[in-house]
Amino acid sequence: MPKQTLTTAMRKHQRYLPVQANHGTLLSLFVTLANGVCDLDVVRDGNETCCVRFEDVAFFWNSDLKIPPRQFRARLAELTFEQRLGSMADRADRTPQSARFSVHEQRPCPPTSRPS
Repeated sequence: MPKQTLTTAMRKHQRYLPVQANHGTLLSLFVTLANGVCDLDVVRDGNETCCVRFEDVAFFWNSDLKIPPRQFRARLAELTFEQRLGSMADRADRTPQSARFSVHEQRPCPPTSRPS
């Protein structure tokens, strides 16, 4: 499974940070923070239990690899993005247009003063 897939799941879903070796290899360690006083053993057990979700990530990753990208793209028309804005396919079609507009309309930001 790609490193980016694992680290995204860690940061976005599990809310903990991956640990990498100096040369960038992902280690089987993570860092998590608790906001306030807590029972460290409960927090540790909960976070270690969440690692089981990587089995879910691996399952969906491997399942997705069996479907050609064109077939994924075709299925986007069946998913509603927002009723007034159309399907996920409509959204995907608009994204490149929005990016081109943003690039062409971009203006330099005015200089800001920095505290000395």
